[in-house]
Amino acid sequence: MATFFISSYLTALTCLVFLFKILAAEQSSSFSFKSFGKDPKFEANIALYGDAHVGNDGSWIQLTDSVSWSAGEVMYKKPIKLVGVKVRNFASFSTYFSFSMSRGNSDGLVFIMVPGSSKVDVLGNSSFGVSLGLEESKSRIVAVEFDTFRDAPNWMHSQPLDPQAIAKNPPKPLTVAPKSNTCFRKVLVLFVSGGACGALTASLVLYLRKIFGNTLWCLKSVLRILGISSRSRRSKW
Repeated sequence: MATFFISSYLTALTCLVFLFKILAAEQSSSFSFKSFGKDPKFEANIALYGDAHVGNDGSWIQLTDSVSWSAGEVMYKKPIKLVGVKVRNFASFSTYFSFSMSRGNSDGLVFIMVPGSSKVDVLGNSSFGVSLGLEESKSRIVAVEFDTFRDAPNWMHSQPLDPQAIAKNPPKPLTVAPKSNTCFRKVLVLFVSGGACGALTASLVLYLRKIFGNTLWCLKSVLRILGISSRSRRSKW
């Protein structure tokens, strides 16, 4: 179980990033920081990037300065294992941290989890201060963003969540669709159609044979009456 406590004061453009790398790690991990400057484990486990720095004698981490386009990041160095030995056995985790944002030109804060195989470009050419090299990557990430104001209308934003509405409208249980008999039905239709067509074709052949057979017999009878055999008729012609 992973638990992290952080108190931070943010000004201007702000960004907080925690990277939980999905790599081979211990079966269970737990860490907690209440004082950043005096904790001996802080420097070994936590990395600060950009404008992020420890302030007020270690009582908080200030991510940005009071200037435009200031950004900072906090990263947990060690990997956290989220998948068990079997792929279907996912490990549970929880995290807790507190933060505050000042009014003015502050933008927001992001909590993010990325696979350890992702290439991390810390504080790259991103307007928000988060550039993890994931724009063109196929890696799956989890990110929770806290905005101080609504950005462009086309951006994705979360709506207020009402727990009572979820309790009143629980999700419907999944149902397993019955196995399809499409193949058997197709074979049966083809078999019946083929039998019907075959019977129709056989009936038509017998009918035509009956007609042409009677016609040929009548022609032979007329030729015999006239005294003209088929042999002499063929030799004459």
